[in-house]
Amino acid sequence: MNRIDRLYAILLHLQSRPKVTAMELAEQFGLSQRTIYRDLRALEEAGVPLGAEAGVGYFLMEGYHLPPIHFNQEEAGALLTGGKIMDRMGDASLKSAFRSALSKVRAVLKQHDQKFVEALENHIEILHYPPAEKKEGFSNDFLTDLQKAISEQQVLVLEYFTHSRQSLNTRHIEPYGIYYLRNSWHLIAYCQMRQDIRNFRCDRIKSLGFTQKPFTQIPDKPLKDYIQCFHDNFQAFPAQVKFRKDMLRFLGNDKYRFGFIQSEPWDEAWELLHFMTPSLNYLGYWLISYGDWVDIVGPPELLEIAQNIVGGLVRQYRPDLLPVEKV
Repeated sequence: MNRIDRLYAILLHLQSRPKVTAMELAEQFGLSQRTIYRDLRALEEAGVPLGAEAGVGYFLMEGYHLPPIHFNQEEAGALLTGGKIMDRMGDASLKSAFRSALSKVRAVLKQHDQKFVEALENHIEILHYPPAEKKEGFSNDFLTDLQKAISEQQVLVLEYFTHSRQSLNTRHIEPYGIYYLRNSWHLIAYCQMRQDIRNFRCDRIKSLGFTQKPFTQIPDKPLKDYIQCFHDNFQAFPAQVKFRKDMLRFLGNDKYRFGFIQSEPWDEAWELLHFMTPSLNYLGYWLISYGDWVDIVGPPELLEIAQNIVGGLVRQYRPDLLPVEKV
């Protein structure tokens, strides 16, 4: 990126945020803070009304705006792809907002760029596998409300389905952040009832209301640190499985869903695959689908699970193969 383009990008970045530090700009553009300071001075000399607050950051003076933005084909294609991802991973509220925003973007594209997006639209697809859970009676369209509450630091009241008790209960929570993992949106929030940080599944929220009350507990660390607290306690079980080498290509990316780590040669015909799986039972059912392509090495619990699955299939479909009990 040449300097003119970089100055314009810095100006866009400043316009998109209330305040920005030199360190943030340096990280954003992969430059030293010294270079950023020079660029900010260049913008001031060009007549851009910059303000600065010690210890807080730089900002554009109120009333200053850049002319309407135009998008190039690469940017329009990226936004189109983002829309496809949103259709698969967003909830109803985010999908609606993003479609509206994308329509506005397409409206300002030049005619040949509009044709580019139209030609590309039916040639991008995002697939969910396995499909995301759907729960009847749960509208699952609260992400925009959660964003508003997070931004305004406002207490929410939820009607929440607790999976372990299979029941609905009311929670007053202080939402800190949301993240997407394993086909579900999650909410990190301070629960006033439990008086602790909790991880809520957004698709288990039946209803949501604003209380107009401010937070009682202000977050003291970044969202990623709170997320790490929950997933550091995630238990995984080691497993070793032999697969026939000529059949490995059929595993594709499925193996990663079951905790695949690495593989190594076993002999001329077999490859040894190592897993760290959250569920030996889940892994067992997947392995059985590959029949004699697979040979379980360990642990013994996984072998026992597979044997029980096969035994159940025999009892269900070929009871004539079972030994006859002597009277």
